Amino acid sequence: MALGIYALVKCYKGIFEYQDAWYDLSLVEWSFFGLAILLVVRLIKLTHLSGACWSYSLNSLLKILGLFVVIKMLLLAVAAVADEAKPIGALQLYFQLDQLYGATFWLVVVSLSLYMAAPPVKPTHQTTDVNMSNDADNVRHEPVLPEPSELNALATPTNQNQNKDAS
Repeated sequence: MALGIYALVKCYKGIFEYQDAWYDLSLVEWSFFGLAILLVVRLIKLTHLSGACWSYSLNSLLKILGLFVVIKMLLLAVAAVADEAKPIGALQLYFQLDQLYGATFWLVVVSLSLYMAAPPVKPTHQTTDVNMSNDADNVRHEPVLPEPSELNALATPTNQNQNKDAS
């Protein structure tokens, strides 16, 4: 959870890097704020619907952010080991990419974490188990079709119908 708090601080510092308040925000950062507001509202609503405590969602958010920090540290370790084994400049490339896209990376990480931190919601409708016993109510009755000879008798007009047709 401490790594999750570190990730939030890193995201904040990446957004307000020039200490110029709202004036130095890029379009990506404005989009992040809009998306973050929607994701926080979603998180609060799903937390309320699931009946979970608000601290559950906060702990879940910090744990997921911490997991992303660990993944980033593992990538750094892989780059360091690869560079140590054979100097190919992997570590230098990692730091260049981090300098160029580090702030955007943290915005994406926080957005994903807000999305993933929502607790599972209980279904609103309960399904009932059907008792499949051989009771008379549970037996399906198929319709009985008449025999072909009965169909012919129904198809031939009676004398009474013939008299009506003649008149």
